[in-house]
Amino acid sequence: MKTSEGLLAAADATDNPHVVSLALLAYGYARRDADPCAAYHVRCRGLRIAQDSANRQSESNLAVSLSRLAATHGDPMCAVDYLMQAIRNHYHVRRTHRVSNFVSPSQF
Repeated sequence: MKTSEGLLAAADATDNPHVVSLALLAYGYARRDADPCAAYHVRCRGLRIAQDSANRQSESNLAVSLSRLAATHGDPMCAVDYLMQAIRNHYHVRRTHRVSNFVSPSQF
């Protein structure tokens, strides 16, 4: 968790939306247990950035991670919405073989 402290500043220091979304994903991952609320909000920010820059890979990764947080800490319907978003992205780029990796109940 200590290593993640510089990720938000690093994300703000770059103009590359892919790097920003990955930094926010990593920050949220590091904080998911200690501060799930902060992890959720940071990942939402990353998701918006990925969507705005049309980066479906980052968008899918963030959506899956948000679904896990939503399922674990509150809103199961929101979790399903995030999963559907990721599934749609993978379907559109014909990578449906990866869907089973993040739909497994053991992942939650």
